[in-house]
Amino acid sequence: MGTTDLSVDRVDEVTAGLRQGDVILGGRSIWLAEPRLPLSPVSANVFAAAHRGVTTGPRVVVAEHDEMVLVTQTCDLVRSCADRPNVQVAPLVRLSEEESRLAGRGRRPRYVPVRGAGPDAFVDTDLMFTVEKSILVGMRFSRGCRDPEEERALRQGLARKFARPAFPDDLVETLRPLRDRVLSKAGRASQEGRLLDAIVEIRVSCPPTTGGEEVEVFLSFCPATTKSASAVASDGEWDQQVRAWVDRCRPSGRIGAVDGMMIPLSDLTALAYLQSESLDLDYLTS
Repeated sequence: MGTTDLSVDRVDEVTAGLRQGDVILGGRSIWLAEPRLPLSPVSANVFAAAHRGVTTGPRVVVAEHDEMVLVTQTCDLVRSCADRPNVQVAPLVRLSEEESRLAGRGRRPRYVPVRGAGPDAFVDTDLMFTVEKSILVGMRFSRGCRDPEEERALRQGLARKFARPAFPDDLVETLRPLRDRVLSKAGRASQEGRLLDAIVEIRVSCPPTTGGEEVEVFLSFCPATTKSASAVASDGEWDQQVRAWVDRCRPSGRIGAVDGMMIPLSDLTALAYLQSESLDLDYLTS
């Protein structure tokens, strides 16, 4: 975990070579939990074994991990610890094939891909925490991002985790049948499964309201390009499938109607993109 030869210069020497997304071999995550109601298997085991009789007040839970990930931006990692003494880290988890597929497509924003560590490697952003840079001295690292494209994917995934909106309850209920369909059919060896796998994002547009009037939701089903869309199905087949997905939605509350269309990301205007939100499946789980 460290070395006896510690100084500001030594810490700066170590962090100068680090990058956001780098993987640390071994490590621990730390969080606070309430002994009277532990909400994870780890905290339940910790309190059962070490805190018998403790009934009030939060207690620290420490979990051991095989791998951790540096999630602090590179520009802050490489700055002197005299100016920026802290970094953020999070556990690296290995997901199942199904969960990896969903998370890799941005539909499980809790998990952000670390592509250089393997197709099943993801940052668990729910367990991010802060350590001082001196903790990193003596640790072993490997590159988590091998090229600028992987670095960009990591940055975008971390940003989406904290920038995603809280969808209104009416919209959650309206889109829940679509969510269930996506989860059940994505990845399947069927035409619907192939169309879902070709979609990079589902964008949701819902105009703002100031009163109680009904609004119409518009869903953009977005393959990457027109070429990638055409490689999977004709325009008519896309239209038919999109209509079937839209028809599964059940307008609730102030949601008066739902419409949709297949629009490749390459054809989506910047304004339309900024005025819509990505439909990550975790949005609709409450």
